[in-house]
Formats: sequence, C-alpha cells, structure tokens
Amino acid sequence: MKKNIIIKSCLLLLLFLQTGCDLLSPMYRMYKDAIYIIDADGHNLRKIFDLYHRTGCEGPTIANLPGADVQFTADGEKLIFYSRTDWYSLYTNLYSINVDGSDLTLIAYNIKNRNSLGQLSISTLEQKIAFPADIMNDKKNPEEHSDVFIVNFDGSGMMNLTNTFEIDEVYPCLSPDGEDIIFSSINHIHPDNRYSIIKLNIEIGSLDTLAQNNVFMYENLHFSPDGSKIYFSDHRRLFVLNSDGTDQAVLYDIPGTYLYDYLSFSSDGSKIVSNYYDHFIIMNTDGSGYNQIELNEGVDRYPNISYYGDRIVYSNHSIIGKICTINSDGSNEQIVTYEGFKPVFSPDSDKIAFSGYYFYKKVHCE
Repeated sequence: MKKNIIIKSCLLLLLFLQTGCDLLSPMYRMYKDAIYIIDADGHNLRKIFDLYHRTGCEGPTIANLPGADVQFTADGEKLIFYSRTDWYSLYTNLYSINVDGSDLTLIAYNIKNRNSLGQLSISTLEQKIAFPADIMNDKKNPEEHSDVFIVNFDGSGMMNLTNTFEIDEVYPCLSPDGEDIIFSSINHIHPDNRYSIIKLNIEIGSLDTLAQNNVFMYENLHFSPDGSKIYFSDHRRLFVLNSDGTDQAVLYDIPGTYLYDYLSFSSDGSKIVSNYYDHFIIMNTDGSGYNQIELNEGVDRYPNISYYGDRIVYSNHSIIGKICTINSDGSNEQIVTYEGFKPVFSPDSDKIAFSGYYFYKKVHCE
C-alpha cells in the first residue's frame, strides 16, 4: 500500500513538472470573429461569415475588431465588409458574400489603412466599391500617403483613382449613379490650401474642388440619396452644400460637442442622424425637424437609420456591447442582441447586419 502511494505521488509530481507552467498560467478565452444577421425584432440570429482570431491577453479593442465595417448592397442581396488578415495586423481584406452565407468573394487583399479612415462606399448600380489605402510615396521617400481606389464587386478592375504623393485622400463616397466620387484631400505641401473636398468624374477624369480651407479637415463625406447634396463635418459642425459646390451651409453647430465619425441617411432621403458623445442628433436633411436623442448608457455609437427614418439601430459601447434600436423620436428603446458592433439596417429595414465574436474554448495565456 505504502509503495503504491509513493509511486502515485511520483507520477503526480512528474505530471506537475511537465505541465506546471500551463497549470499555473492564467486561463484565457479564445474567440472566433464573425459577421451576423438578425431580424430587426431580435429573432433568427444567424452567423454569415466566420473567421478565427486570437484576441490577445488584453482582450478586444476597436483597433483589433475584424469585420468592423459591414454594409448591405442597395438591393439587400449581399454584404460588403473588411476583415483583418490577422488580429493585430494593419492590413485588411475586402469581401462580399450573399446574405444567406453563400458565394464568398475576396474582392481585394492586404489593404493597409493606418488612419482607420477607411469608409467603404458602394455603388450597387455600377457594381463598384471605393476605399482608401496607404501607399508608399517612393523609394527615396518611404513615408506613406493615402490614395482612393475603386474595384468591381467581383474583384476585377482595381484602379488607383488619385495616385498623388504627399497628399492624403480619405473619406471617399461614390455618387448614387456611380459616375462621380468625392473625397477629402489633405495637402502636406501647400498649407494655404491644406484641406479640400474634391469631386472626380470617374470616366472622364475631370477634377473639381468643391470646398477648401486651411483650418479644418473635411470628414464624413456623403452624397444625399438623390445625389444633389453633399454632407460633411469638421468634428463639431455638420455642413451641407450642393453637389456642384455652391450654397454651403451649416446644419448643426453647438460649441463643446464632438461629432464622431459617423453619419447615416434614411434611404428615402428625408432624415439624417449623426453621432455625438452621449446623444444622437436626428433631423430632416434640410436642417429642419431637429431632435436630440439622449441615451441611457453614455458611449453609444454608430447609429444607422431605417429606410423611412422612423427607427435607429446602434451599438451601445465603443467596442462590443448590446445592439439596440430606438424610435427616431427617442421612444421605445429595445435590445436586439447582447454582443455586437457597428450594426446596419438592410435596405428594407427588416434585418440588421453586424460584426461580433463568440467564445469557443479556453487556453493558457503565456
């Protein structure tokens, strides 16, 4: 008996010496990141696309959330989204996929965007996608600048539309008919004309400067759904001007507020919602009908407005948190799901797409 106890003790000691480091190291949760679709009433959650990423010991952050920019095409048949090549990489791949999870297509790969000013712009009519990407100036000047690219839905026809050294072009937005593109230009050579809004006719190649200043950068550029107006911001104020550059006006300006990098239009062109630190601003696209929606949990982000402008979906945390909907008058706030990021309505407002992650096993963290 005594001999057996000694043998068992020795075996346990040997096992501990072999695995002791793992046993004493903290457990860490491993996650798979995914693109999801859920019905707008919170039912019928389904996973559309699945990626594996190790989160790292510090956990998820905005900087390492893959698939954080998901959009429906205007016909509601496909999703277009970014996904990082690995958890900590600055490089992303661009994909399309049918809403039923079929026909995954790699559109573009190893897109680098150091400033995260990577708003995707989609023209379903022309089957094109515009995005910014970082490019090295030249071998003698290895610093990078951002150019605007365009590519077809099937990955063909990739083209650098700007190709300018020492000038950053960001926040691209395609016109609804896909013929023109606007973007924000940051000129590092001529500080007197440092910031501009440029409109480019894609087929002809003609360039028009619609607005210019040397004080603030033009951000969040968007065409109105009918293409007649252009909306943009400067971190605090919300502006509108005609698509030919005339009649610039301020729609919203309250000192001390901060406009996050997000605007959303109702598809019928009647409403616009913007995102400030602890509230949303919803108004008619002509600036009338202003309404401030105060939210319950502080850091609510990424509002996306329904087709007719009567409902808003948003994520209630800057990283991963609940996805909620609320009426445009601030009533009837509801939780759709408890873990998600940057949700968007489908064109018919019946479905919501978003990115998120799910736990699938535990490992030991080194």
